[in-house]
Amino acid sequence: MTWKHNTSDGSGISLHDCRATHAYIENGALVLEFENGFWMTADSRFNPYGVTCRTDTSQLRICKFDIQDIYLFDEIRLLRRHIGTLRKSIPIEKLLENINCGKWQLEFLYEYHAWRRVLFECMIWFDKRPYSKACQLSVCCDEMRYFWNRICEDKTW
Repeated sequence: MTWKHNTSDGSGISLHDCRATHAYIENGALVLEFENGFWMTADSRFNPYGVTCRTDTSQLRICKFDIQDIYLFDEIRLLRRHIGTLRKSIPIEKLLENINCGKWQLEFLYEYHAWRRVLFECMIWFDKRPYSKACQLSVCCDEMRYFWNRICEDKTW
């Protein structure tokens, strides 16, 4: 796909509540595609509308990346009472395969940045019980680049 706009300046862009519906590795980059776009905040230099709006179909490329950890969190219950949480590491291949076959959707909630490192707090959604699990994705990378074609003024926050 040819993109009209792209930036590595993530200020003014939010992935909050956005779901990656396709994911793959290409030319050393982790590529996440968002069928319903991501958010352009009201103060973004790319957003002329003055309110937070979604983009159309968009993409995030995490360039020269190294996955540090991918964790899924399972609740441990006894007689319907929460007694703990189990953290399970999964390989990137399992995450990509389940997103691409439609079994999982990766919803982004929060992201935390440090020098060449980003931690995403996410939810994995699926069609069977328990329907969702908390997930953390920790990545080292050289750059994160955002791609989109237009901002949809009718899709506001």
